[in-house]
Amino acid sequence: STMSAKLAEKCTIMLDVGQGMMSRVSLLNRNLGSPGGRPHSLSNTEWAKLRKVLEKKFPEVNHAELSTQPGFETFQSAAGRIIDELEPIYLTFLDVQEFNDSCLELLKSLPNNIMSLNLTQTPQITRDFVKLVTLYVQVHMLWSFVEERKVLLALYACAYQCVHGRSEKNYVSLSSQVDSYNEPLKQATEEFKDGQFQQALGDVLIQFMPVLMTAFDTDGLRLKNVLNPIGEGDGMPLPVVLQITNLEHSNRNSPTLLHPELMYVEDYVTSVIYAGLVCPNLLGREDFLGMFKMVATDVLVVPIFRSHVLNVHAELETLASWFPSRSWSGPPLPKGINLKKIMKDLSKDAATMAGLKHRERRSYLRGEMGTLVQLFNQLPGLLAPKFPMVMTSLVMAKSEIMWHFRHNNQTNVKSKMKRYYVDEDYADPHLSTLIGLHDSLLQLVYRNGKIVQNYYIEYMKGAHLTVLKESLDALASHKAAFSLGVQEIISSIEPTINALSVNDTSFDLEGFRLDWYRATAALTSMGSNALKIEPVKNLIGRMIRVVEHSRYVDALRETVEGRCEIYEVWWHKDAFQEEYANCLDSPASSLYATSFVRSLRVMAERNCHAFCPEEQQPIGQEAARMADGMLQELADRVDALITPLTTIIQGHEEQISSNEAAKRIERQQAAKAQKGKTSEIVPGTESQLSSAGREGLQDMIMIERNIARLLWGVGDADEVAVFDRVLRPREYVRSQLISYFVNFTKTMFENDDTPDKIVSPSEALKKLQYCTAAMQKCSSHLDIEFSSLLRETLFEQSCETEVYDVSAVVKAAPGIEGSGNRNIHRVVNHYLALIENSGTSECVYSFSIDSFIKNPDPAIKKKFARNTSPGLESFATPSELQSLVLIVGTQGARVLDSALLTLISKHVTTIKNVIIDNEVPLGQLRSNVNGGAVLDSVKNCNELISSSIIVGNALCLRKMLHSATGATQKVTVPLINSALSLAAASISHDENGGGMTPSVISLAKSSGVDVGALDPSLSESLAFLVSGSDRDVWRLLPYAYAASFVMGDNWKTCRYISAADVMSGGEQVIMTCVSSLCGALLGFEAGREASVEFLKASSNLLFSMKAEEAGRYREYPIRAMFVLLERFVEVSPFVDRSVLEKFMPYTILHAAYVDMSLNKQRVGDVGMDSKHAFVSKKVVADA
Repeated sequence: STMSAKLAEKCTIMLDVGQGMMSRVSLLNRNLGSPGGRPHSLSNTEWAKLRKVLEKKFPEVNHAELSTQPGFETFQSAAGRIIDELEPIYLTFLDVQEFNDSCLELLKSLPNNIMSLNLTQTPQITRDFVKLVTLYVQVHMLWSFVEERKVLLALYACAYQCVHGRSEKNYVSLSSQVDSYNEPLKQATEEFKDGQFQQALGDVLIQFMPVLMTAFDTDGLRLKNVLNPIGEGDGMPLPVVLQITNLEHSNRNSPTLLHPELMYVEDYVTSVIYAGLVCPNLLGREDFLGMFKMVATDVLVVPIFRSHVLNVHAELETLASWFPSRSWSGPPLPKGINLKKIMKDLSKDAATMAGLKHRERRSYLRGEMGTLVQLFNQLPGLLAPKFPMVMTSLVMAKSEIMWHFRHNNQTNVKSKMKRYYVDEDYADPHLSTLIGLHDSLLQLVYRNGKIVQNYYIEYMKGAHLTVLKESLDALASHKAAFSLGVQEIISSIEPTINALSVNDTSFDLEGFRLDWYRATAALTSMGSNALKIEPVKNLIGRMIRVVEHSRYVDALRETVEGRCEIYEVWWHKDAFQEEYANCLDSPASSLYATSFVRSLRVMAERNCHAFCPEEQQPIGQEAARMADGMLQELADRVDALITPLTTIIQGHEEQISSNEAAKRIERQQAAKAQKGKTSEIVPGTESQLSSAGREGLQDMIMIERNIARLLWGVGDADEVAVFDRVLRPREYVRSQLISYFVNFTKTMFENDDTPDKIVSPSEALKKLQYCTAAMQKCSSHLDIEFSSLLRETLFEQSCETEVYDVSAVVKAAPGIEGSGNRNIHRVVNHYLALIENSGTSECVYSFSIDSFIKNPDPAIKKKFARNTSPGLESFATPSELQSLVLIVGTQGARVLDSALLTLISKHVTTIKNVIIDNEVPLGQLRSNVNGGAVLDSVKNCNELISSSIIVGNALCLRKMLHSATGATQKVTVPLINSALSLAAASISHDENGGGMTPSVISLAKSSGVDVGALDPSLSESLAFLVSGSDRDVWRLLPYAYAASFVMGDNWKTCRYISAADVMSGGEQVIMTCVSSLCGALLGFEAGREASVEFLKASSNLLFSMKAEEAGRYREYPIRAMFVLLERFVEVSPFVDRSVLEKFMPYTILHAAYVDMSLNKQRVGDVGMDSKHAFVSKKVVADA
C-alpha cells in the first residue's frame, strides 16, 4: 500500500514535470527559430560543412574524420565557449530523457499496483494515469519538432570531446533515444505494445463512454436541464446532485455525479485519441472502437502543447498504412479489422460533421450561460448551490472556445480533407458572444466568491460531515485492516472539517487533499482488501465529493482560473485578436469587448511554468501591450462610430431645413416636368411603423445599438491588472471620448474644401450640435458630465488671457490674433482678413438691414465672378455672429473685439499720417472753408478713403458683434444680461458716463446694451494717437474728410445703389468712421464741434462741386455724396438733422433722392422720366 501511495503521488509530480519539460522545449524551439536566439555554433558559416557531417553521421562523432573538415581547427579552439553556449540545451535534453524514462516506468507500474483504476473509487488517480500516457506522447512529439536537435547534440558532444578528450557519459543513451524518436507515434506503439498494459489502459478508457455520450448529446443535455436550473422551480436552492447512469463500479450510497465528470470531457477526448494512435490494438476491442469512432468524428485536431496540434485523421491514416508492421511483436489485431477503411470513413465523417456538432454545442452553451448570468445577477445567493453547474458551464464553454481556435485556419487539415471540408461549418460569427458570456459568469464567481466559500464550509461541516461520521463510525472496528499512515489520515478527517469557519479564511486544505490522495491509493492497492469493506467504499465515495468541494473553500480562485479561464488562447493570439475585431464590429457581441481584455490578465499569469521562469517577462509584457492595444482599438471603434452617427443625425436634421425643402420641391417639379417619378423619402417617413420607415433608420439604429453595447460593457468593467499594468477600461474610453470631443472642437471650424479658410459660424454650430447629440448618447454610460465638458472645452478654445478680466476695459492687444492656434485665433484671423480685404468692395455693409452683403453693383459682381470663397456676407450677418457667440461665448467675442480694435488702431494711424502730411492745406481750409483752391495741394486722399472704409467696416462689425452678444446672452445667461441692462440704465450718456467705471460701460456696450456714444474700448485703444500735440492734428480730421470728397478718386467710380442703400465702393461706412473717431479722439465736446465742422465744410465743398458739375466734377456722383451727409447725421451721436439743415436744406437732399431714383447720379447720366421709371419692369427688377 505504501508503494501504491508513492506511485500515485509520483504520478501527480510527473504530470507537473512533464508540463515543465514541454515549456522548456517549446522555448528552445522558439529561440532556435528567432535570429537573436540561435546559438552561434549553429549560425557560423565557417562550420557549415562540419555541421553537415555531424548530422549525416549522427549519433556517431568521429574525431578523426571531423579533423579533416574545413573549419575544424577554429571549432576546436572555440570548443570551451561552444560547451558553455550549448550546455543549457544539452541539460534540457537530458532532463527530457530522464522524464521519459521515469514516466514510462511509472506508467507500466501503476496498473500493476492500483487494484481499481476507475471513476467511482479512484477518479483522480485514474485521470492522472491516462493524462500521463497522453503527456508522455506529447513530450516526444514536441521534442521531435526541434528540427536541429541532432546537430545540437552532436556539436556539444564534439566540443566536449575536444576539451576533455573523451565522450560525455550520457551522450550515447541520449542520442540513441533522440534517434529512435524520429517518428514519435510509431516509436510509442513499440513502447506500449505490452498486452497487459493495453488491456489495463483500455479498461480505464472505456469507463469514459457514459460521460462522453452525455457530453456529446446536446439535445439530451438540454432535455435534462444539465446546465439550466430554471426548470427546478422551488428546488433551485438545493445542491446539484445529478448522477451519471450506466457507470461501471457505481456506488449506490455515493453515486458518481455528472457535473464534476463533464469538466474532464476534453481530457477524455484527447486521451482516447492518443491511446488509439499509440495502442492501435485497442481498436480491436469492439467497445473501445465504438467510443473511438464517436470521439474521432468530433475532432480534426487535438492539442500537443500550446499552439502545436496533432492532425488526428492524417496520423490515423498514416497509422493504418503501416500497422501492423512485419516486425510487430505485440498482440495482433482481430481478423476482419480493416484499419484503412475505418480511418478513411472517420476522416470523411469528421470533416462533414465535427464543425456542425460543435457549432450546435456552442449555440446551446450561449443560451444556457445567458440564462445563468441573468439568474445570478438577480439572485447571487443561488450561485453557491448551483456552483457545480456553473463550473461545468465554464469548463465546457472553455473547451468549445479552445476547440474553435485550435481548428481555426488549419491549412494542413483543410488540404487533407478538401473534398469534405466546408469553411462555413468551422466559422462561428457568435464566438465572441460565448467568450463574453463565459467571462460574465466568471466575474460573477469572482465577485461572489465569499458566498461560495461560506456555502461549502457549511456544506462540509453539515451534510458531508454527517454522512462521513456514519462511515467513520462503521470503520472503527476495521482499523486493524489499515496501515498506521492510513489510520492517521482517516482520523484527521473529522477534526479538519470541524476546524473550518466562515470567519477564518486562512486555512489551507491542500495537505488534506494530498493525504486523502495517498490514502485512496493505499486503500485501492493490489495488496489491500479494504474495498471489500462496505464502509470503506462509502467513505471513498463521499470523500470524492468532499475533496472537490474543499477546493471551493480554500482555493476557489485558483481552481476557477486553472479549470475555466481561457489562458491557453494566448498561443492562438492572432486569431484571438481577429475575433476581437469581429466583436467590435458586431452589435450583437460588442457588449463583451472588455471580456477579451480581462482574459489577458490570466494569460499573462498562467502561461509560464515554474521550470521556465524566463518566459514570464516577455509573455507578461506582450500581454500588457496587447491589452493596452485592445482598449485603444475599443476607444477608436467608439470614435469611429460617433462620426457616422453625427453624419446620420446631420442628414435627418437637414431634411427638415427650409433650404432642403425648397430643393426637394424643385427636384420633384423637375421630375414631374419630365414625366418621371421621384423616389425621395419624405422627412418623417422613418418615424412610421413601416418597412420604409425601418429602412430609413436602420443605419442609425445599428450604430446607436453598437455604441450603447460597447459602452455598456465598458461602463460595467472594473479595472484589470495585466502583468505590470493596471488598465481601467471605463476611464480609458472615457478619456478617449473626451479627447475626441476636445479634438472635434479644435477642428470644427476647419474647411475640408479650402484648408486655409474656415467654415461659417452657423455651419460650425451645426457640426457642434450634431456632435453633441452623438456624444450625449455616450455620456450616460461613462458618467461624463457633458454639459460641463462642453462649456469647459469651448471656453478653453475661446479664452485669451489678455482680455480674460471682465473688470478691465477691452482694448487693442497687438498680436492677440497670432498668440495661439486655438479656434478663436483661427476665427479672429479669418475675420481680420475679411475686413482687411473689404476695401476691394466685394462685400459692403448695408445700414438698412444691419448686415454685410455681396456688392450688388454689376461691375463689381463681374470683377469678382471667379471668386467663390465666401466673404463677409457669409460671416458677418446677425445670425452668423449669434452662432459665433454661441460657440466662443462672451470671452471669445471679447478676443475678436480686441483684434478689431487693433486693426482699427493700425488704420487710424494711417489716417493720422495722411492728416499730418496735409496739415498746412487742411489748416488753410479750416480757416476758410470756402477756399477750395487750397485743396489742389491735398494728397493721399485715396489712402485716407481706403483706410476709412476698412475702419468703418470694422466698427460696423463691432456693433453687430455687440448686438449678437447681447441677443445670445438674453437666451443663455438672461440674469447677467438683465443686470448689465440695469447697470446701463444708471449710466449717463455724457462723456464721463455719470461716474460709472469704464469697465462696466465697456462690458455693457460689448453686451449690446445702449450706452450712447460712450466707447471706452475704442477711446483707450486709440489713446496712444492723441498724446501731446497730436490733439491739434486731430482737430483737422473733419477737414481731411471734407477735402477727400473733392480729391478722392474713389468717388469717380462709385455709385449709390438704392435697392441696398449702399455705395458701390462701400463708402457709406466712412461716415461711421468719421463719427466714431470724432468722439474717441477728441472727446464729447470737441467731437461735437468737429462733427458740425465736418457738415459745414463738406456741405460748402459739395455745393462748390455742384456748381462746377458740368465741368471739373462731371465724374463725381454728387447727389449720392449729398446723401452721405444725411447718413452721417443718422450714425452720429453728436449732431441731428437740424444741424444738417443749417448747411444743407432738406429740399436739396430730396432733389438728390429724386434724381437718383431716375437713375441720374452724375451730370452726364441720362435719366428717365418719372412715369417710365415707376412702371418699368426693369427698374422694378433692379430694385
